[in-house]
Amino acid sequence: MVTAYVAGADAIALAIAMDTAKHDPELARKAGNYLEEQHALVRLQAKYFDEERRLAIAAAERKRLSDRLRNGFMLFVALLVAP
Repeated sequence: MVTAYVAGADAIALAIAMDTAKHDPELARKAGNYLEEQHALVRLQAKYFDEERRLAIAAAERKRLSDRLRNGFMLFVALLVAP
């Protein structure tokens, strides 16, 4: 719940800074740099998310194969032991 307030405060602060930047070239430059850094951060997070998703899918596929091999082996042993 606290993070929602922080995110709201960041949005308000950004809106105020952008409005003030209309009249202050230095602040406009700083705001532009800040937004570029935020954009780079979002791209990095998206790349990380894609990598994590790929790794999770690969792990699920390995687990599925492991489960199938285990079940097949158990069936083989059961058929071998059964009279």
